[in-house]
Amino acid sequence: MNSPVGIYKVYCTKTTDSWVDETVFYNSVYNNEDKFVFAVYNTTIAGNHKVFCSNTTDSWADGTVLYNAEYDNEDIDVFAVCKYIIYLPPILNGNSKMDICEIEIGGCPYGKYGDRCELTCPDHCIGSCDLRTGNCVFGCSSGWLGEKCDRACDGGKFGNQCLRDCSSNCLSSPCDHVTGQCKAGCLKGWEGFNCTEECDDWHFGTNCNKMCNCLKIPCNMFTGECSDDGCKKGWQGDSCDQECVPGYFGYNCAYLCETCFNQSCDILEGNCRVGCNDGYRGRKCDMPVSKESSAIIRFGFFIGGLASICVVLLIVWMVKYARRRIIKKQGT
Repeated sequence: MNSPVGIYKVYCTKTTDSWVDETVFYNSVYNNEDKFVFAVYNTTIAGNHKVFCSNTTDSWADGTVLYNAEYDNEDIDVFAVCKYIIYLPPILNGNSKMDICEIEIGGCPYGKYGDRCELTCPDHCIGSCDLRTGNCVFGCSSGWLGEKCDRACDGGKFGNQCLRDCSSNCLSSPCDHVTGQCKAGCLKGWEGFNCTEECDDWHFGTNCNKMCNCLKIPCNMFTGECSDDGCKKGWQGDSCDQECVPGYFGYNCAYLCETCFNQSCDILEGNCRVGCNDGYRGRKCDMPVSKESSAIIRFGFFIGGLASICVVLLIVWMVKYARRRIIKKQGT
């Protein structure tokens, strides 16, 4: 591969993150190799020497390990194409700080690759990609596979490296290959983003979007069927999700409001909405009226009506009489 034109420089420091104050390790035209040599001289430090690589952070803790072994009086060779290469010597003693040498490698801008950095890394790479091939060297984002992370999870899988299974409670498969969301909703008895939550009490059916009105205990979350105790007032059906038809009320809609006018009553208590049929009184029109009481009531209505007519006639006569007196006075 022909590298981008220019001089590549490598610096090392233990005291600053500014290249101006660092020791120059390398300053030359790139020679088409990705090999970096760490020469460790005159050391008597026991323990493992480590080299880390990262394209996203300068913290060794989050880097990829390139080398981890005891020093054997030879150069430490590593091969990498990274934004950061960090050398971590062993700890000197219990009270000393850890020496970290950061080496920054010049190359393509982040997210670019190719002979002249003219190509863009694949969309679903984690971090940047290989400067020569464009392969995603640090893996793929959730829901994607392949060297260039261009293949979505299949076979009912989703998530990081497509290792997670879609929920078996999805109404249809597959689920969203990135998040695991059940796109078409949930089977009966289940709800939630990926259909892993059971219906709340008193709910049932697809996506738990139906409500039952069982009398004592919640209904079956799959079928909605209530127990033998039946339904609350105003409801009927196997799932107690149907209101009483007109003319019925109460538990399981078992009662008929036949003495209400037009059999019109509320479905809970049976109170009549527009009055009672003849011979009944009360909120529910469930109190019979005797024949004597009925006759008295009818006579009372008759007398009341007659009295009203008399009052109206009296008022009319008084108005006419007053007008005659006024006219008579004006004539004299």
